Amino acid sequence: MTPPASLAHVEHALVERLRANVLRIPPYPAVATKLERLARDPHHTVEQLAQVVEKDPAIAAAVVGRANSAANGRPVTTLAESLQRIGVEQTIQIAMAMGLGKTGTAGGPLGAMRRNTWRCALLAARFAHELAPKRNIAPETAYLAGLLHDFGAVVLIAGIEEVAHEVPLPTLPEAQWQAFIARHQVQVGTVVAAHWNLPATLADVIAHHHDPANVEAAPLTQLIKTVDRAIAILDRSAGTGVAALLEIPELVTTERYALGVAAHDVGAQIASLSAAVETTTAIEIDVEPEEEAWPVAFEVKVPHHDAYTASTISPNTFEIVGKEPLAAGWLVNVTLGCEPPLELFVNVKSCTPCPEGHRIVLAPFALGGELKVHWMALIDGARVELEDVA
Repeated sequence: MTPPASLAHVEHALVERLRANVLRIPPYPAVATKLERLARDPHHTVEQLAQVVEKDPAIAAAVVGRANSAANGRPVTTLAESLQRIGVEQTIQIAMAMGLGKTGTAGGPLGAMRRNTWRCALLAARFAHELAPKRNIAPETAYLAGLLHDFGAVVLIAGIEEVAHEVPLPTLPEAQWQAFIARHQVQVGTVVAAHWNLPATLADVIAHHHDPANVEAAPLTQLIKTVDRAIAILDRSAGTGVAALLEIPELVTTERYALGVAAHDVGAQIASLSAAVETTTAIEIDVEPEEEAWPVAFEVKVPHHDAYTASTISPNTFEIVGKEPLAAGWLVNVTLGCEPPLELFVNVKSCTPCPEGHRIVLAPFALGGELKVHWMALIDGARVELEDVA
């Protein structure tokens, strides 16, 4: 059996691929390119847009879905009606996200990290679009910057997995893989920007959005820094939810509320997309000291899966057990069979085999309003029940 490669070997192989210009970079989404070209024509028609979109059934279905999710009137069923309702800008956004999503959601030894990067990119795109107007930035430019700013990391992870075709990857803690990726992703991102001939403003975002907070940045780059920070806070403060965004003084109250609504919209989008589940992984299971948790026993339903059983709950996470795995690094929609039932978007933090099938740790995402009240009541109920038994 071939021994695993060292990180130095992986790094050397990646550098050689970059020098030889053979690192695999996905093409800029063709449907988005055609739609952008049409959008520049002030006389374009809905019929012309439909002719482009209908060639990709997945994008067409997503367009109809977006039109109905945003609908205040009667449901629409045709592609032409859907395009008329959401407009060319949102259609281009869907085409970009769907076109690059196959790379972002693919399985592989580092699949959980790639999916998490793509999940954050979809959130960043929507958040940036929401915050852009008050910062005198074109929303469509902000969306694209959010979607693409970390795509170098997605390409880099895929490149690392190409190395695995030659020699097995080492199994390392996620933090070590993240540090390795952070060291190289800007270089790969600039290669992607050049390959796609992106505008200088977007190339600047890719090159500088990881610069320290005290480094002066262009307005678009500063916006992406802000939305990245917002996503990190929401991920870290699952139980606190949207209220944790108070940590960002640049956001006013209305903007924090708007990001909470936007997070829900993106959660629905992500939960509707399929994501691969790994059979092998190069990420070492990190056994962190658990926060205080309390036993529970209620059913948890996940669309298109057999039912799961919740086993423990803590202020920021809960654990479920079931036969089927869930893709780590992805958002899913779940319904908790407690009283009252709760429907949440949750981030799949980990999924590990166990005698009953799979043990999965989930974290609520962007809690707010009544959902947060019910979540806190569920936590308090589990805590009190255990104290009463004791």
